[in-house]
Amino acid sequence: MATIPLNLWLCLLVGLGLSACARTQLRTGAWPWRSDLLVPVLSFALLSAAPVATYLYLVYPDWSWMYLVDPRRLPAGTSLAAVVLTVLMVPVGYFSGWLLLRLGGSRVLFGAIGAATMGMLLLLVLCRRRLLIDARFEDFHQGLLRPITQGKLALALLCTAPPLWGAAFVVGRSLWGQGRWLRQQAAMTSSRSGHAAGSRSQPHGLAPEGDQLRSLPSS
Repeated sequence: MATIPLNLWLCLLVGLGLSACARTQLRTGAWPWRSDLLVPVLSFALLSAAPVATYLYLVYPDWSWMYLVDPRRLPAGTSLAAVVLTVLMVPVGYFSGWLLLRLGGSRVLFGAIGAATMGMLLLLVLCRRRLLIDARFEDFHQGLLRPITQGKLALALLCTAPPLWGAAFVVGRSLWGQGRWLRQQAAMTSSRSGHAAGSRSQPHGLAPEGDQLRSLPSS
């Protein structure tokens, strides 16, 4: 996770990615709110994204707002609203991916993921100075800057990022595994149907070629 503005974009991108992992199920008629699809998405949002976003906001509020606003002057409840909105962006991205699949198929969905990724990288480049500084709001605007490596922020990011991305990978892998099983079942069904159709197309009374060869007398 990162700052609040970037977290909103990042969670939207993760939701789009999870819908791409479940595209086989979604394209074959499964509703996105089906329990075996939606529960993993919500589990990641509530059990992984929410705790990390809450921790970073409570411990590093100035950095979380990228020094755009003074968190001590914000109305009460703003922190909770920011965390809730961050968590909601995961299912918002997931349902948005489902809509893109219905409207334009996988190509449109992957195009949106690519565009969102490029936008995320652009934001990282433009905001790199604010991301690499750990200071109070007043100190930042007075030029009293301290790199994140001189405090505990860098260590906090190193400790929270791998478990978070690991959880996203596990959820995505689970959804993709369900889709792979469906594709395998569809291929097996198609193969059986083709074999049955080939058997019915043979003339009545004519044995298969292998049986005919076995019935010939040996010389």
